[in-house]
Amino acid sequence: MRSVGQWVQGKAQLGVKALTIAVLAPLSLAGCTSQGTDPATESPAASSPAASHPTPVAIPQTPAGTKAEKILDILNAPEESTENDWNEELAKSFTDAVSVQQVVELTNRQLRGAGPYTVVGYEGAERTASLRLAGQTPPDLMMHLNLDKAGKISGLRFVPALDEQRTPLASFDEVSDALEKLPGSVSAYVARTDGSEVFLEQNADESAPLGSVFKLYVLLAVAQEVETARDLSWDDQLILRDKDKSLPSGELQNEADGTRLTVYEVAQKMISISDNTATDMLIDAVGRPAVERAVRESGHHDPQELHPFLSTKDMLKLAWGNTDLLESWAQADSDRRWILHEKLQAEPFKVTVEDVGTEPAWDEGAEWFASPQDIARVHNALHELAEPKVARILTENPGITMDGWRHAAFKGGSDVGVLAGSWLVSDEAGNSYVVVLQQNSKEPQEAQDIAEQEQEFFHIAGDIMKLLPKG
Repeated sequence: MRSVGQWVQGKAQLGVKALTIAVLAPLSLAGCTSQGTDPATESPAASSPAASHPTPVAIPQTPAGTKAEKILDILNAPEESTENDWNEELAKSFTDAVSVQQVVELTNRQLRGAGPYTVVGYEGAERTASLRLAGQTPPDLMMHLNLDKAGKISGLRFVPALDEQRTPLASFDEVSDALEKLPGSVSAYVARTDGSEVFLEQNADESAPLGSVFKLYVLLAVAQEVETARDLSWDDQLILRDKDKSLPSGELQNEADGTRLTVYEVAQKMISISDNTATDMLIDAVGRPAVERAVRESGHHDPQELHPFLSTKDMLKLAWGNTDLLESWAQADSDRRWILHEKLQAEPFKVTVEDVGTEPAWDEGAEWFASPQDIARVHNALHELAEPKVARILTENPGITMDGWRHAAFKGGSDVGVLAGSWLVSDEAGNSYVVVLQQNSKEPQEAQDIAEQEQEFFHIAGDIMKLLPKG
């Protein structure tokens, strides 16, 4: 009989990044041991021993968090799971390895018996989550979840929660060594927001692809337009049209034509769940020149790298819609790219989730680019606005578990061969820091490795937070 820690693994490359599928294998909750588990995959925040009366933790409303809640509803429901519960949740790559019927049988026979479950630990990003589940009998379980670009479950794994925590990195020298061991090229910048003390610099002035971190520039443009009363307020209504709809991540692409949302609501979705349609609505609302002005004014070291500023639909059309245009784009300077951008705008948006490739396209210029120091500057610019709504938007999803910080602004991003995380944190004494990590590779195998080791990337970020001095 297999223990909880044993699982079947297959490979799949879906959406905008490669993912390892961790497929449910037969589980034994009675008398199981931790033998066969993989402690490297445990979440440091979620793997502390549960108290006898565990305190539930909140699940953020990210795509992964929302999907995790659906799984918990299935596990905790009074009636047994059915195929209808899972049909719309699982990616084809998952069901190619394990059928929906098998998932139903495993859920009903070997998971539900220890429920209902309480979430006592959570850590995750936009499309990944690790939850510690306290049931009615020990041991607690770790549920590890991955979503593909379409928001379907491409990886799901249950293992016993280990009380032996991952050994945290004890110094910034150890952080630097750990970053060097990650696949691909890695850059980092950790410093006080005023630059008076720098704790870690690793390729900090070199441009790298951002993934959804570019949305910080869009948020800054919106906030500047509101602050200067340039015909925009947080309460203004934006109307969703079919022509605005991009591909996920996010949820607005599924809403009805004519749906009305305030600028604040759209900005909140752009940052907290990285909604691509929301992003494009805001770029349209403020105008591309306003976003490019925000890039310049925030202190990007080379604003031409984001000129013209791409919408998410622009990027998708460029990377996976027109091969000839992508080749021309890769060879063009910023002036020539404006001409190509007009052609890009004229093309209908026909890219589907199935069209999105599995090999990096960012090395051809189909991405957004900035250095860790540039990202730190845009975080600072947003922080210095001292706008409560901006602060609420940026702190709704902190990306990792945060202890002891009064303010924790976060934006992360991923693409094929790209992973990025950025934070601005402040303590009660007024000490403020920026933490920026970027990782990328144009090699398909390394791109897959980056996706598979995403958890370690965020573990390192969590260790950095513990090393920063608090007043």
